[in-house]
Amino acid sequence: MAVVKDLIILCIFVVSLVVLYQTTDQLIALLSVIVTVSIYVIKHIKLNLFLNKELKSKVQFFEALLNSSTDVVVYQNKDMKVIACNNILCKTHNKTKEDILGNDLQYLFKETPENYAVCALMEAKIREVLKTKKSVKFFATVYEETANYYNILISPTLDDKKNINGTLLVARNVTTEHNASKKVQEKERQLKCILENIPIGAFMKDKNDKFIIGSSSFERILDLQKDEKMRQLVLSDIFQQEYLDFVKKEEAEIYRTKKPMITERLVAFPNQTFWGRVCKAPILDDKGNVEYLVVMYENIDAEKEIERQKEYFIETLIHDLKIPTLAQLRALELLENGAMGSINDEQKELICNITDSCKYILTMISMVLNTYRFESKQNSLYYEKFDLADTVIQCFKETSKEAKKKDISFVYQATEGNSFLEADKEEIKKVIINLLNNAIVYSSRGEKIVVTIECENNNLKLSVTSRGISLSNKECLNLFERTSEKNPKFTTVGHGISLYLCKKIIDVHNGKIYASTDGNLVNTFTFVVPQFRQNILPNAPSPLYL
Repeated sequence: MAVVKDLIILCIFVVSLVVLYQTTDQLIALLSVIVTVSIYVIKHIKLNLFLNKELKSKVQFFEALLNSSTDVVVYQNKDMKVIACNNILCKTHNKTKEDILGNDLQYLFKETPENYAVCALMEAKIREVLKTKKSVKFFATVYEETANYYNILISPTLDDKKNINGTLLVARNVTTEHNASKKVQEKERQLKCILENIPIGAFMKDKNDKFIIGSSSFERILDLQKDEKMRQLVLSDIFQQEYLDFVKKEEAEIYRTKKPMITERLVAFPNQTFWGRVCKAPILDDKGNVEYLVVMYENIDAEKEIERQKEYFIETLIHDLKIPTLAQLRALELLENGAMGSINDEQKELICNITDSCKYILTMISMVLNTYRFESKQNSLYYEKFDLADTVIQCFKETSKEAKKKDISFVYQATEGNSFLEADKEEIKKVIINLLNNAIVYSSRGEKIVVTIECENNNLKLSVTSRGISLSNKECLNLFERTSEKNPKFTTVGHGISLYLCKKIIDVHNGKIYASTDGNLVNTFTFVVPQFRQNILPNAPSPLYL
């Protein structure tokens, strides 16, 4: 159109010059015509050169842009033949542009029933675009070596008169996103199945105490109706303020430490209260901050009832064993003192043996009760400051009678350092006596039992060394286990329990106990405890941060 206008203007100008030629000097008019035509020709030649260069530059730019795209771009004419495409299409199908141009898209796909269906779908969509002159979007699966998933957009290209020249197809490979979405959906199905069938009340909430998801058991605990959604609730909708304050204080420690917590305590919901095992675990974001909190409640009322019945049974059993044993000791004491008549030396020796046996049974009963109480965390420690060396001397005196029977002597070796200890004196005394009795039983006749106390880094270490049976390093590792099957050389049940009790007492004092051997006949039993009260493990159930 612009060229036509220029020609019309040029014609008018030439006519004007002709008129000028007839009315003025002919030579001047001719020169004017020649100059004007030359300027016009030069102008249009330069303009065309500039336009061609600009167009070529833009074409190169768009070709580079399309070839750098990760999406497949294809231009087809109205006959659905490929007129142009980018390099990613060639790379995807391992073909050159010369192979692709002039063919339809079906040429690119392997001949499989699945791909026939894809080609039929694409052809139908292209025809829809040609008919309606509107873009369409759809999802398709293309089968090569593996399945590839594409989001496809087909748009019409129009001329100045709004007639369709062809179609532009853009296909984006979303295989990675599709597979990731399938995995997420699979995980969601698995999580939903777990939440629907888990017998534990569990839920997830965000930092603002808003519920994200919960198990069916938890919904039953809350007595939610079918039309009520957990996502609409917050923590304050469930718990009363007093209990809510306790929960918030508990969770503040989790937000601070970013560690899971397990505890046993009374759980108070609006419609029920039960003794529960509570587990709370944080979910961290990319920056390591707590974003969500997973909370699980397990009703352990039945466990607590069984435990209560077990405690009652143990207490009753020990009482029933202790009372007749004490009665037997009282009767034996009367016989030994001649209250029931005079007795000879053989009878007196027999009564002494029976008395020792009854005392041993009484000690065993007491030891079983103490062990049970430590296992069930019923024992409370009473801390006091005392001299551990004095306690060792007292233990020598209390076990001297048994030592004399085997002609065993005690030796105390003090080392430099303070031997004062802050602990439960009576419990530590039980440990020392049990270790001494154990050494007496398994020492050879006429040997010495050596006790040493050392102070190391605010810890007191007490060692009991004796010479008797030979132990291996493997046996030393299992001496303080609950059962005696692992200790074939220490088969006496009473002494197996006594070593296990020693371990429980030292554990609650935040210490450690172990045995060692020289590989021959010398064995050493050692315990180490903090010299001053610090980092003591709780005696009652309380939160445990993992």
